[in-house]
Amino acid sequence: MKSRVVHQLDIFNFIKIVWAFWMFSERLKTEEHLLPKSALDLMLQMFRGLSVVKMLGWRIVGHVTLWDLETGWYELGTLWVDPAMRKHGVGEEIMSRLLSQRKDLCILMTTTNPIVKAMSVQLGLRKKSFFDLEPRVHASTCVCSFAKTRSEDFRRCVQKDGHCSLFVNTN
Repeated sequence: MKSRVVHQLDIFNFIKIVWAFWMFSERLKTEEHLLPKSALDLMLQMFRGLSVVKMLGWRIVGHVTLWDLETGWYELGTLWVDPAMRKHGVGEEIMSRLLSQRKDLCILMTTTNPIVKAMSVQLGLRKKSFFDLEPRVHASTCVCSFAKTRSEDFRRCVQKDGHCSLFVNTN
């Protein structure tokens, strides 16, 4: 009898996670600064140990993940906090937890968000120039649209080292 309850709780929790990620992936579609990702992509990141998710009931209220750039580097991305939970330390909490759990990885992050820039420095990331990256890493992290970069060539992005900043872990 006891194992059935645990089994049912496991199934219940799995359904809860699937539902939460499906709803979250739908919300990402309306976020101007985030690349939309499927619920499956986001759940796989969590199961691989590359995400930190904060939930409130059936809702994801904070999410951050590391995307494998297949260059030996991981990009910290899909940092999102529910608008109702912003300015309550959720972003800092989940980013800090992810960075402390994955000290073994080379991590970089690009952002145009001034709040995230300040938080990154507080969490020990340091600002670097995009041009300090190896070209293969630089190319894999720079995936913005022509409308944003005003160039088809990642090396000629008009926002680099200005509005768009690069941060790396210090390990």
